[in-house]
Amino acid sequence: MSPAGAWTARRRAAVLAACLAGGALPAPAGTSGAGPATTTADPAFSTPDRRSVPGVGVLQAFLATLGRAQGTQRFCFVVERLPTDPATPERRQVLHMVWTTGGRLYTLPWPPRPDDRDGNPVFAGQALAWSRSADLKDGVVDTDAERFGSSFLVTRAWADRILGQCRRAGVAVWIVPDRRPS
Repeated sequence: MSPAGAWTARRRAAVLAACLAGGALPAPAGTSGAGPATTTADPAFSTPDRRSVPGVGVLQAFLATLGRAQGTQRFCFVVERLPTDPATPERRQVLHMVWTTGGRLYTLPWPPRPDDRDGNPVFAGQALAWSRSADLKDGVVDTDAERFGSSFLVTRAWADRILGQCRRAGVAVWIVPDRRPS
């Protein structure tokens, strides 16, 4: 077998093992499914370190809390550097988590606290599930005037910007269901 053929066979075996074990798969390049592609790079956005995004256990607990543990679930993560604030000398950043399959967008503190990553993944997943999010189907409006006074509506321009930058610079993660026999 050629080296390329051996690599393909190893990759297929690894993907099959991950599917059977109910783990996370990295998405193929350019398939985050996070929304419309953005052609221009926005310097405020960057790719998060894969070791710092919520882990498989956290995402599985998140899905279980919301009753969505069935079927493959897709996520995309991207970091946004917020504009500087004279009152806060340190750089502020947030992590946007786009739950592509569920049609929701979450904005999380970044970088995460060390205990967020190493603590109890079930608790972290439940906390994430109950955190504030934007519904990408029913919670997006065209103008700030339509959003006025709402704590859950977002503008289409803001959502499209996040989705496009997630597609451009984000880390895509797929959580596959556990298919091991009981």
